[in-house]
Amino acid sequence: MDHIFIYALPTNNTKEARILEISAVRAEGFACRKQDMRETFTGKSESNSRKLLSDMREKIYTSNPFVVVSYCSEITRTLLRNEYANSGLEDMFAGRAWIDINQLAWPLAAGRFIQSRTLDSLCKHFKITLEPQADSADICVAMIQIYRGMMQRYRTALSGEEAIREVGGETLENVRKIMGF
Repeated sequence: MDHIFIYALPTNNTKEARILEISAVRAEGFACRKQDMRETFTGKSESNSRKLLSDMREKIYTSNPFVVVSYCSEITRTLLRNEYANSGLEDMFAGRAWIDINQLAWPLAAGRFIQSRTLDSLCKHFKITLEPQADSADICVAMIQIYRGMMQRYRTALSGEEAIREVGGETLENVRKIMGF
């Protein structure tokens, strides 16, 4: 399944906010390695959201199944819904599953690997440099790197758990049943 990473900068912090700038990257499959990146898009809404949304669709849309990945996705989703409603275009993200990196970070915060689930904290944890005046493209690239780091960590944890199960055999299986996992 393809992943479309997307980040939108709002014009302001009110309910009337519009998209000031938006960036998106379509990656083939799950790995999110550089060679898996298929298309990129960055655009500014000069006042013509219809053109911005049309250009983005033309560049990153895929007929393959895809999931959308964002940071604080409710903000981006709301901005996109509003822009699509105002433009009269069909929302290419409607009905798609969204993955929110902010929500994926809660185990790291609960385990005290990070101080908070902010983008800055996640960048620091995964050793990603994000400039203070980052634009939507910079943030989109950081999201891809954070997501890749999270998925690598998750894969490692699952592999470790599987190895422990194999080594622990029946005793570990009985402990797992008692503890309910």
